[in-house]
Amino acid sequence: MPVEITNQSSRLRLRFINDIVDGREQLMSRTYSGVKTDAEDSQVFTAAQALGELQIKPVKNIIRTEEKELIQA
Repeated sequence: MPVEITNQSSRLRLRFINDIVDGREQLMSRTYSGVKTDAEDSQVFTAAQALGELQIKPVKNIIRTEEKELIQA
């Protein structure tokens, strides 16, 4: 059964090291919606690095989340 995929949305999440308590990292995150679904991962990564440089806290992770609709063709 063939399936057709339609991109719905894409988000970017930056996770920061907020604090270190008892040797464990306490993380916080900031999510940016409206990322173009056709943007290359390398472009999103470059944009995330630029956003991370504007923050006070150090970036721990860069996460891209995509939602796709699966339709029976």
